[in-house]
Amino acid sequence: MSEYTKDSLKTKITADLADNAEGGITAQDVRDNMINIVDSVNPIMASGSSVYFKNDIAIWSSGVTTKNYPLGVIKGQWGKNSGGFYDTSAIRFSSGGDTVNKDDGHISFYTAPSGSLSTTGGPDLRCRMMIANSGVISMYGSGVIHPTLHLQSIHGSGLNLLLDGSPKDIAVPDNTNFHLGHWNYTNSTFTNRFTINHNGHLGLGVDLPLQPVHIRHSGDALRLDHQNTSPNNADILLYKYDTATSSYGDDDMRLGFGMGVDAIGSGNGYFFIGHDSNRDFSVTSTESMLVVNSGGNVGIGTTIPKERLVVGEDLGDLSTTGNAVVIGSKDGPSQLFVGSGINNTETANYARAKWEHDNQRFVLSTRSNYLHNADQLVLDSTNGYVGVGASGHPSTVWRPAYNLHVAASGASSKIALENSRNTETALYIGKNTDGSGAVANGHWSQIGYKSATEVLKINNSGSFVPSHLTIDRLGRVGISTDSVYGSNTIGTDKLHIHGENSAILIGTPVGGSGKTALRLLGSRESGSGSDDHAFIQAGTTSGDTGAKLRITRMDTDATNISRMDVYADTSEFHGKLSLAGNILLNDYWISNDGGNEGLRVGDDGKVAIGKAPGATHVFELNSGQGAQPTSTLWINTSDSRIKENITTIDTSGALDKIMLLRPVSFNYTDDFCHCISSNPVQTHYNFIAQEVESVFPDSVIDTDNHVEDHHTGEILISDLKALDAHAINIHLVSAVQELKTQLDAALVRISELES
Repeated sequence: MSEYTKDSLKTKITADLADNAEGGITAQDVRDNMINIVDSVNPIMASGSSVYFKNDIAIWSSGVTTKNYPLGVIKGQWGKNSGGFYDTSAIRFSSGGDTVNKDDGHISFYTAPSGSLSTTGGPDLRCRMMIANSGVISMYGSGVIHPTLHLQSIHGSGLNLLLDGSPKDIAVPDNTNFHLGHWNYTNSTFTNRFTINHNGHLGLGVDLPLQPVHIRHSGDALRLDHQNTSPNNADILLYKYDTATSSYGDDDMRLGFGMGVDAIGSGNGYFFIGHDSNRDFSVTSTESMLVVNSGGNVGIGTTIPKERLVVGEDLGDLSTTGNAVVIGSKDGPSQLFVGSGINNTETANYARAKWEHDNQRFVLSTRSNYLHNADQLVLDSTNGYVGVGASGHPSTVWRPAYNLHVAASGASSKIALENSRNTETALYIGKNTDGSGAVANGHWSQIGYKSATEVLKINNSGSFVPSHLTIDRLGRVGISTDSVYGSNTIGTDKLHIHGENSAILIGTPVGGSGKTALRLLGSRESGSGSDDHAFIQAGTTSGDTGAKLRITRMDTDATNISRMDVYADTSEFHGKLSLAGNILLNDYWISNDGGNEGLRVGDDGKVAIGKAPGATHVFELNSGQGAQPTSTLWINTSDSRIKENITTIDTSGALDKIMLLRPVSFNYTDDFCHCISSNPVQTHYNFIAQEVESVFPDSVIDTDNHVEDHHTGEILISDLKALDAHAINIHLVSAVQELKTQLDAALVRISELES
């Protein structure tokens, strides 16, 4: 039988059926009806053995040449409208991806939702399931109102879904979550019960599991039931394998632990955690490392803890109540560490409590900043003593030598006694007592605070009634008083020795080679000065005008001491000064402001004003000037009774000497003005010493004064010459007398000539 496509068959019908003009049915009518039959039958449904009819139903199209293209469709239709029938369901056949052999394809199944008329703009047919050419079956549905797949059994019990033939039965796409739960038909809601998220975490009762197994429940969340065996194996095993393992074989296993319950009897047993030490993938109760028994006791390293917490070896029933913590060891030390750090003993900071079996000591110590503070607290069981060590005790085993022994060297030793209430707080020290602690028995001293006071007391008595030594909150010290005098307006009294006939002794009464001093440090400001003043004050108040200060010999009221030295750059005395002895200047100045100017007396008794005394003159003036504002005379002793070899000066010769002198005006050089503090522009009048020396050699004196460079200190001129004008003045008088004699003679001669 020949094969035709739909179009080629219609062409052949038109060509083979010739036109006719007779009869009621024309050839054209036959052709039209046959073409309508061809158009209506798609596919052709029949039976036979030809290409067209060898299958019961065949949908075939030789004209399709592209992949994933519709080959044909079987539709279910219900109802009819003006445009045709409503589509209610369909099966669509499509080509696959092999366009050469044309032997693959897929099938899609469609249904139309209720009331979804295509003429009203409804969704029309929707693809519900597809069987792809790969064999994958895909179902499509929203799952909101109705489930996408509903497997319903005709019986109330039985199996709805059996997956067989593959170890991988159910999966969801990668990076998505898998949920199992309950469906409510009434309100079309889903309640999630089981989740496997995209990370492989399993969640029971939780939509977003955060851990590999995440269970959320308001009550009991997980229960494991096991039969009791002997020995009891762990109920839960936890193992870690090599990172790169894929087989998880025995050789890849690194470490394993187990958790379980060992029931010794009804209501009696313990929960344990153990280590799979022999790597047999089984942990028994005999391998337990941590146990919690049915009595609430916890044991680490022991299976039968007799106290509330036992670490290491159990020491037996130590307490009567069982509420105790025990850290035990058979032979070695037992230790407890509490600290902070990150798995590095060199940088960790911690405190350690240690029982030393060999030394019979309990020791508390700490470590911080790379330093180990050993033996900070020692309880010695051999002698019952308590030791507190900061540093300085031997590096070997230290045993406190006293009931309470505090040892430190290179670090501070501090002991604190604190009371949060305003009541008596004191440290009592007693000897020769009866052991009762009663201060009436034996000798007692105490240091501390009396109730409701802020004054620290140190008493060598059994009570705080006396005030042997006190210190208030301002740091003021009192002896025989707990109320230091504080009425002074200037300064603060730091030490108050109360009582009449009170004295202070410094040093030893028998003397010695050492030096004893009373040191007053400048610590207060006076007026506008700096705060470096120290004071010695006498009297009772600032209004005590009769206050007196007396320094006398030891244990006397009016006996001189041998010597009193005062070393001071400057000293001021306000008031009258009465001296009963000499003043020793020690080659220093007497001035108004304490500077290196004024009056100075040399060791040989020579005096100078404004300069150091020289070796030539008994009295000198630095500036070369002197004044007597209330007198015109400078008085010299001139009594004839103290003179001899008296000779009248020749007036004629005196006049000749005066005429040989040259009076001059001049200015002093800058270097000399700087030495004598003079004005270099001031004009002076005098003679030149070198010129006078040839006339009056006794009036010119070589001094030991020098002119220095005020910048470098270099001596520019040494041994300055000085002039004593007294001889010149005497010769001036004699010269005047000579002139008077000559004038008188001239007047006589003139008178004679005129007469």
